[in-house]
Amino acid sequence: MAPLTPLALYTWRDTISDLCPTLLIDPTATQKLFTKTLCDDLNQFFTDLSQTPFTRTLVKETQIHTAFKEMAEPGGGWPEGYVKKAELALEKLEKEVGGLKGLGGGLWDEDGKLEGCVEVRDRMWKKGWVVQMKEGKTVEDALKSGDLGFRVGSWWINTAAAMRDGIISSIEDCISGNKTLAYAVVITGDDEMVTGTDEEFKLRLWRGAWRRALGKNLTAHRPVRILRDHKLNSPRAPRAGVRYDGLYSVSTHGQQRHPLPNGGEIFEHTYTMVRVKDQGSLAQALYHPDLREIKDWEKYLIEKREKVEFFEDVDMKEGAVVGWLPEEEQSDDSSIVVAGPSTRPS
Repeated sequence: MAPLTPLALYTWRDTISDLCPTLLIDPTATQKLFTKTLCDDLNQFFTDLSQTPFTRTLVKETQIHTAFKEMAEPGGGWPEGYVKKAELALEKLEKEVGGLKGLGGGLWDEDGKLEGCVEVRDRMWKKGWVVQMKEGKTVEDALKSGDLGFRVGSWWINTAAAMRDGIISSIEDCISGNKTLAYAVVITGDDEMVTGTDEEFKLRLWRGAWRRALGKNLTAHRPVRILRDHKLNSPRAPRAGVRYDGLYSVSTHGQQRHPLPNGGEIFEHTYTMVRVKDQGSLAQALYHPDLREIKDWEKYLIEKREKVEFFEDVDMKEGAVVGWLPEEEQSDDSSIVVAGPSTRPS
């Protein structure tokens, strides 16, 4: 009998959460699922749990209370003995950490992955986000060089959450920059021209207001933060969401003019990006999203359609910023449910 580690709590949270939907849909699955081995493991888990001291930080990080709430849910299909164990576990947590309010569990709750982020539509059905910046942060904070204290492998559900935390300054432009320099780039689609090494890659950009500014990083010898989006066509892309992969220097910059059928032209900018040494490895970053983050992503996909609001209905608090997604992400989603008093215009 020994106290449970945070990793054990993470694992059991996911194990219990995986069992809940099956039991809810098919109550007869109890006999098939609850083998002697599983019952022995569950009993040992609750025994070890009784010897585990909890803090608010531990509960907040592991979200183990959400698993107990699912187990104790009326009609959830769990055997009565385990429902009682889950109720006693919740009582233990509430007693030791002073209540479970404010410990999260939901993506939009306090300290949730999307706290302060509201997806919106305007009257023309344009997609965007209203983002409440973290306390003490502004979008201008991202217009600085360096890692800004973010570790390699840091992961977000989307660019709105990344902007909220201050690693990028915009969700409208793939480049966070100004006339002087670029400071962060979110790469997606065909932006990355894969090379044979993790230490270097070719970046190709057709869009981005600050493409020329990124070229200035070459002469200024200033690195840029690289974030990879899950829509990136690359073996290095995250399976979901957006991930910070570290600092890269610009070693070459070129541009090529391409004529358009309407008589106009577009410039293709290419850059050779070289990974800065003495930082977390890319191999370390590739572990993200991890299992817990994938669970959050799956939850987001299920819940997001019910969380959208009309822009005019959102309470714009001090420090909130609005970002409209770029044209390539303005796909039709006419089946979406929009919360709030307004109705979709005809």
